[in-house]
Amino acid sequence: MKKQENQKSVGNEEKVKNCQINFLQKKIALMKSFIGKDGFYKQYFSKLKDFKTPKETFENVNELYFELFGCYRFNSFAEFKNKIAE
Repeated sequence: MKKQENQKSVGNEEKVKNCQINFLQKKIALMKSFIGKDGFYKQYFSKLKDFKTPKETFENVNELYFELFGCYRFNSFAEFKNKIAE
């Protein structure tokens, strides 16, 4: 009985480990999508259709950037718009 329980435990640990690896691989891919001069803008423009306003889209992408990197890419929507206009 203990051998069976031990095998289940090892199987569950392996599933958890694989799930964590999968999660981290997706997070790394998302982080890579922000790399480069245009990464943030590409994210923004790809999500425009998902939100009611450009400002909501910006706030969502800027929050995602914060979650991934621990800081905001832009301090405000106005700053972002100014950068786009350059």
